[in-house]
Parts: sequence; C-alpha cells; structure tokens
Amino acid sequence: MKIGVLCNSKLSIPSIQFLVQSGHQVAMALPAEKSDDQEELEHFAMHFQILVTRVAKASLQHELLFWNAANQFDTIFVITFPYILPKSLISSIGKPMINFHFAPLP
Repeated sequence: MKIGVLCNSKLSIPSIQFLVQSGHQVAMALPAEKSDDQEELEHFAMHFQILVTRVAKASLQHELLFWNAANQFDTIFVITFPYILPKSLISSIGKPMINFHFAPLP
C-alpha cells in the first residue's frame, strides 16, 4: 500500500516506522517552515529511504494535490501536521485521509 504521511513532529516516527517495516511504501510531507523536530525527522527519513517533500502554507492546496497525484497514494495519514487542511483540499484528494491526534480535541 502506498501511504502519504503529513507530519511535523517526532511523535509520528513510531507510526511511520511501523508502516515501513510492515512493507508499505511511505512518503512524507513536512511543512516548509523549520520545526524543533525537523532534523530528527529528516534523519529518520534518510535512514529508511523515505521521500520527503516540503510544503508551504501559502501554497498548501496546490502542493499537496501535486504530491498526491505524483505519488498515487492509497491513503494519507495526518500525524502532528500544523496546518488545517481545507475541506476543498480533502475533497479534491479523493483518497481516504486519517487524522491521528495524540491529545483530546478542544
């Protein structure tokens, strides 16, 4: 299964590692802006040979639609991603998207 993962925190690493070790093909999209965990995420991705794409908030919809089309994902997981995805983007992706949230929602 081809899985795209939108993430921004090292909290996502165990889930992504499980997917890779289970035989899934994974690609990551990270925010273009620097984060505290960025270096660790990049090192992790390089170690597991995971393609990393950077997306800017200003062009989020365009970049994620292109990322999805180029990779032909079966599903997309959202784990600790800092941007709110517009409903129009979710509809346009046309694939199941699963949001992981590690804390209670407000």
